[in-house]
Amino acid sequence: MLGSKDENKSDIVCYIRDTSPIKKKGTLRYFNCSLQTTSSGVQRAVCFSPERKAAFDTLKKQRSPVKLSKYVTGTKYGTTDIVIQKHTNVVPTEAPDLEALYQQQTTSYATISSLQDVAPNQLITVKAKLLHLSGSKTIIMHDSKPAKKQEGMIVDTTGYMKIVLWAEHTGKLEESNTYIFTNLRLKQSRDLK
Repeated sequence: MLGSKDENKSDIVCYIRDTSPIKKKGTLRYFNCSLQTTSSGVQRAVCFSPERKAAFDTLKKQRSPVKLSKYVTGTKYGTTDIVIQKHTNVVPTEAPDLEALYQQQTTSYATISSLQDVAPNQLITVKAKLLHLSGSKTIIMHDSKPAKKQEGMIVDTTGYMKIVLWAEHTGKLEESNTYIFTNLRLKQSRDLK
């Protein structure tokens, strides 16, 4: 559950950028998503109405701007998240300023230094050089299935970061080459991204 919650009076006009699969924690079912706004950039949201997942996926695929009202904000791990519940209104709307911003951000690559402003678990695209790559390891996952894993370091002109490759993505890259990494999921651990 999220930390403190506050009901918001103002509406949010945004695009739905990314949606996670439905997750379970005890009896609680939810999914995460990223919301692209003009005022605060990309903001993390959590939806506690899993029956809305298909509608969110459709809005994301159609790149349709939406207006959120009757939502709350919650704080956990030092970040403010949008909390979407059954009573939250999610309505398609018009947003010319937001459409231009969305197009600009979907056709460009994130820089490594800009990732501090990205929500955890958001999908990103980065163009970077593979500086170092470890050998492939086989790890037994929590479901007792083996999975291949490879760790490396990527660098661009603004900084560097660790990258972890899983399963079919291991063993395909070579050090010192530059790649466009698409659909990378930004992970956060102990306040480090």
